[in-house]
Amino acid sequence: MIEGTDNKINIVLFKYDLRMSWTPITNKFIEELEIAFKNMGHIVTIIDFDKYMLHKNSMNLCYVINSDGISIVFEDREQSTTDFDYGLPKGLIKVDYVINFCFTLAFIPSLLKIFSDNNVIVGTLLLDNPARQACYGILSKNVPKKNIFVGMFAESFLNSYEKYIDNTGILTHLMQAGSKALNNKKNIDVIMTANLIEPDLPEDRINKLIEKKEIKESEITIFKKFAKEVYDKAFSDFNKTMEECMEEVILENEDIQLAMNILDLKQILFEGVYREVDWCRRMKYRQKVVKALLDNDIEVEFWLNSKNKLFNEYPNFKDNGKLPYPEIVEKIAESKILLQDLYPVKNGGS
Repeated sequence: MIEGTDNKINIVLFKYDLRMSWTPITNKFIEELEIAFKNMGHIVTIIDFDKYMLHKNSMNLCYVINSDGISIVFEDREQSTTDFDYGLPKGLIKVDYVINFCFTLAFIPSLLKIFSDNNVIVGTLLLDNPARQACYGILSKNVPKKNIFVGMFAESFLNSYEKYIDNTGILTHLMQAGSKALNNKKNIDVIMTANLIEPDLPEDRINKLIEKKEIKESEITIFKKFAKEVYDKAFSDFNKTMEECMEEVILENEDIQLAMNILDLKQILFEGVYREVDWCRRMKYRQKVVKALLDNDIEVEFWLNSKNKLFNEYPNFKDNGKLPYPEIVEKIAESKILLQDLYPVKNGGS
């Protein structure tokens, strides 16, 4: 955390919709960070990249470098002044630190390079580990290595990331926190805020991945073998992390070890198998836990879209529908137990 208020720091938070399901969550985080930093005496600017992308044909995103650092400014292409009304900040925006959730700035590598070259510290915070975020390739390719770090919640994934995906950048482990609720009255026994979906067969998901990534014919067999071995191990012992399961499979199979030494193959092999098996494992284990609670007459309140109605026959399962993230925070505060991602990870969410 940035400490002290003697010297005000100019912090820029980028927010970008991208029509992603996690947007309400990141927007809430950004609002809370703004309040926290301002309370510490710092200067905070939120830039809504949705508005910039909507008007990018009418305006330029420019930068100014002087003796005290770098500033950015939005300029109307039809005018030499910043006299426009696009819902964006007007005038120079001094930048010392940047906080970038997920992939916002990865789509504008020129801006990232400007920040990197001019000693602006940029923190890219991932809401999930990179293997489970399909756009991560864009981020890893476009992010300069100087002055820019990637932060993720799952400590258990850091070693795997450096070993199989990218060992040239700056990584950091973030302890997972949460949003502040307005009250803490406990009116609910158990609340579930993660999706309950009947998982596809792993074979179907792997086949779709092979087709989508255009895996070579000579590599399909090892891809499927790796997926099956990891699936069998992951589903036989839910006390192990996904990373532990995958490492054991690699160590036990010489042909998979050889495949992981192929530069162009190891990243897609590790990421692809991790993502597909991990998704099935999460869905399966969530259902096991919820069913065990319901079978023991414990009331479970559910607050997301349930695409699987198998629990509706239980009178103690209350499907309340989907709520915006800020409202879910309040419901979580009312509960004695929160169920979300349930199987083991090391020091943080997976």
